This record gives sequence, structure tokens and C-alpha cells, in this order.
Amino acid sequence: PVKDFYLLGVRWQVIDTPGHTIGHVAFYIPELKALFCGDTLFGLGVGGIFEGTSTQMWQSLAALKSLPDDTKIYCGHEYTPAFAPLAARLEPERKDIKDYIASVKQKRSKGEPSVPFLMATERQFNPYLRADDPVMQELMGLSGAKPAEVFAKLYSISE
Repeated sequence: PVKDFYLLGVRWQVIDTPGHTIGHVAFYIPELKALFCGDTLFGLGVGGIFEGTSTQMWQSLAALKSLPDDTKIYCGHEYTPAFAPLAARLEPERKDIKDYIASVKQKRSKGEPSVPFLMATERQFNPYLRADDPVMQELMGLSGAKPAEVFAKLYSISE
């Protein structure tokens, strides 16, 4: 469920995102196209599942990935480089993923953040957000499976 509140004249939406923890929430500001997602979603990755379940985490990610392409994502930590190897390993032939990872590494080498990043980029490159994608399902050996099952397998190989 989404709940709204106003702060300094700006509407904020509170989106329940259980998975990392049971009571985890994200904040979306439609006017600014900004998402503050804490430890649910990271650049090329996701947060640890400490209290919730993989099904809850997938449902939370599905809710977040329904936001507009130009949504700027502000996550709780700068972990993009740590998640990059899995994305590269899963689809080694994708030059666009390699190019994106190289741009992240270049930013980080200069001391620049890779956060915020765009929802469109995450939908394209983050394997966890692609659990409903037939290509990712096939890569996981789970063609036609429920996205929550594919997500669970992806999560298990990343631990």
C-alpha cells in the first residue's frame, strides 16, 4: 500500500517494501521523480533479506520498478561496484552492461558517487529487477517460472 504525506509543500509517497526487514519502507517524491529506497534496491543489486522473505522482496522490487523510467534512485549505500560482477557474469556477451559497469568504476575511481541512478538503467541491467524477464528466467534455468522463484535463485547465488 502507498500512503501520502506532505512535507514542506511537497507530496511524498510511502511505499511498503518488506523484504530487507518486515517494516521497511521507501519514499517516492513524484514532483522530483526521486525515490529514497533505503536498503531494498541498490545499483545492480538488492539489499539483504534479514527479516522478510524472497517473495516479499520480489513484490517490493516489483512495486519500485513500476515507477517511471526517469525516477532518480537514492539508495542507502554505495554498493554498485560490489554488485557489478554478478551482472557481468550472468550476461558476459552484453557490451551495454560492460560499458555501464566501466562508467560506474570510472566515477568511483574519481571519488564520484554512482548514486543516484535511473530506474530505466536498473530495469535494463539489474538482474534482480529482471526476474520476470524471460531471458533472465532462461539464464537461471527457470523458463516460465514465477518471478519470485527466479528472484530467489538469483539471490541464492549472490550470497
